[in-house]
Amino acid sequence: MPEDLTLHWLAGVEQDDKKGWQVRIVTRGVSSGEFAMWRVPIGLFPVLALGYSFSDGRLLPITYGEYSEVIIPNLAEGEEINSSDIPPELYSFEGKSQGVQRLLRYRVDQVEYLVPTMELIRSLFLHNKTLANHIMQPGGIMTLFRPVEPGFHPRLQLDYTQQMPVRSLKRPFILEFSWLAVDPDGQRAWDSVYERTFKQKYMTFDPPDLHDCGIKFRGVRKGNQWLILEISEFTGKRVPCRAPSKSPDMTAGVLCRSFW
Repeated sequence: MPEDLTLHWLAGVEQDDKKGWQVRIVTRGVSSGEFAMWRVPIGLFPVLALGYSFSDGRLLPITYGEYSEVIIPNLAEGEEINSSDIPPELYSFEGKSQGVQRLLRYRVDQVEYLVPTMELIRSLFLHNKTLANHIMQPGGIMTLFRPVEPGFHPRLQLDYTQQMPVRSLKRPFILEFSWLAVDPDGQRAWDSVYERTFKQKYMTFDPPDLHDCGIKFRGVRKGNQWLILEISEFTGKRVPCRAPSKSPDMTAGVLCRSFW
């Protein structure tokens, strides 16, 4: 009988023979402790958080890691390091190669926070399968809506294409998407994922210039160092439009119209 598996690490993305994108994941057997590399469709990226355990394909309750929170003064000012820089006493690879994956290191009140770039990309951008499937396409997000001028809009109207599932258009998603689609920092950060990742063995990007970012997370800690495994809440982004008057079809100033 197959043993339960824990998602131990994400090791970048690659294209398959049909030019589709896949995520390389490293699992660890719960009983055996053995590592294995798998390749899964990039559409699953939104649910690939480190520390998740699976049994026969079913997600098990999360028991790994501690919960905490931090305010990052500026997300753009993290120091990029390699996974080989992770102290083994903080997160063990049992003597195996830690690879060349990228993390961003932030120092806040004499505490270091190490955040895998793939987790930042997942939590900042990949709010559903559709976005995950477009992140490694040049300008992919522009195929999901009718382009509008980047920057602040007193009243913002977004017209989505038929590639955007109707079921996605709920208030939280509309707010997140407006930042990705219209805010210059959001656009630049999204585009940098493909630009800096294509043909690399790791996945990275240029983090946006966001100040006083509140991050709630699950991670592991040793001394004054944290390795963040999963970000559950992220604040600091600003919707690129004025707050709305009360109207049933408005979401924080974003008017969502029919598909075209």
